[in-house]
Amino acid sequence: MIKKGIEHLKKYGLKDTVNKVIFKFLKKTLNVYFSKLNRIKQIDHNNKFKKIKIDTTNFNTDLCEIGKKYNTDKSPYHSKHRHAYTGIYHFLFHQVKNENLNIAELGCFKNEGMKMFREYFKNANLFGYDIDQKHINNAKNDNLINTKYFLMDVNNSSSIKEGLSKSTEKFDIIIDDSSHIFEHQINIVKNCIPFLKKNAYLIIEDIYNKREIHKEENYYKELNDLKNEFSEIYFIQSEHLNRFSPMYNNDKLLVLIKS
Repeated sequence: MIKKGIEHLKKYGLKDTVNKVIFKFLKKTLNVYFSKLNRIKQIDHNNKFKKIKIDTTNFNTDLCEIGKKYNTDKSPYHSKHRHAYTGIYHFLFHQVKNENLNIAELGCFKNEGMKMFREYFKNANLFGYDIDQKHINNAKNDNLINTKYFLMDVNNSSSIKEGLSKSTEKFDIIIDDSSHIFEHQINIVKNCIPFLKKNAYLIIEDIYNKREIHKEENYYKELNDLKNEFSEIYFIQSEHLNRFSPMYNNDKLLVLIKS
């Protein structure tokens, strides 16, 4: 190495030789530094459900346009409070949207979501549920085809079972958009299981990100004993440039797929 250094010095001069020495030193130092940064970090996957983040800002779909049409807050184009679920739902269901599905929405409220689903899932049988008879009556006045409405109190296990029993078939998709209360969400999951087909989706909407009771570990504690009932359980954090849920910050879904 010394011999090569002397030869280089004679051939290229002192300045070039010094620069080469400095370059080699910096290269070696930086390699050591970046090798430490580039270590694969250990992630604890125990005692928690999986979670993914999906940004649908550049994923405008048929369902997004239909949601905009009916001004549902499931769409990132709702005029006020808005989530970004339509792109995610299209991603999950676009391949089966024309099939003869059985679909329920718990908490149909002003019926905007049901009207969106009615247009998107053209051949589905839809069931809408709400705790308020006034909302049920108003929804029925929209006269949606192959769509039925019933009362349901998601805080009451018997009410959930009685409501879902109105369908003669099990469900392919059940979406909860009702109270958003943690205990009610857990109650819904536990009582919907017998009414789900194999590979059916149960989706809990509007999970709060910063409320103590809605911490992800609390869902794991309450639902871990049921994980054998589902082939997949995971959270989806929805993102979109137009997402707007100030004060609530509840743009997360819990997705459960029946075994």
